[in-house]
Amino acid sequence: MSTVSGAFIKAMGKPNPRLPAELRFPSLMDEVAWDAFYPKVGAGWFCERFYYLFASGVATLSKCLDEWSFIVPSNPKRVILGRNAHGAIVTVEPRSTRRGAETYIHVLDPIGFRWWTNPNAVFANFFGYWMASKALPRGFMDETAYSEWRAQSGRYLKEDEILAIKVPLALGGSLTLDNFQVENIFEYYASTAPIFRRALEKEGTALPAPTGKGAPSPKSRTKGKARSNKVRNR
Repeated sequence: MSTVSGAFIKAMGKPNPRLPAELRFPSLMDEVAWDAFYPKVGAGWFCERFYYLFASGVATLSKCLDEWSFIVPSNPKRVILGRNAHGAIVTVEPRSTRRGAETYIHVLDPIGFRWWTNPNAVFANFFGYWMASKALPRGFMDETAYSEWRAQSGRYLKEDEILAIKVPLALGGSLTLDNFQVENIFEYYASTAPIFRRALEKEGTALPAPTGKGAPSPKSRTKGKARSNKVRNR
């Protein structure tokens, strides 16, 4: 076992269940690297179903990225690697640099309310460093709220369910379990898109009252001096 795949497995374990992979890369170098890693690391559900990585169906998460197009730029060469139980989505984004073609890791992080990347985060070190060292954003790596929910609920999330944050940290929310609720991932991104788009447009003001599935009732909202701490309840 290579040092890289061994480090990943030590941190993440083996997938359970292991599922067929569904990844194709535009870069031959990335394709070769993936072909070498896949037999060792596998694809499917990792860490008590906190992560769904590399397996069939990850491409459908493009719908979520499209819904949040106000912070996620279009990239026709994007490859989606997977997601976590909070709906954070990890991708690789090929682009040209002065060093030549590079494939950068990006994370759509609803907890941090951001489209994250790092100039050193490339697919070549995704397995051996960013995942193995849990160096990706907290919104992708932190299992605390999920573990607490699992202990209380005694169940796993269904295939398209996430433990969705109601108010992102950037808008005054917290990582306490009462700021999370179970939602369908596609409905979550669709229902929050107009809310959070307006929040960006009116940065520093109260979050507008949302409408539709997953929106908070007026009674659930509390006022704040700078940013509202309104929650999204069913």
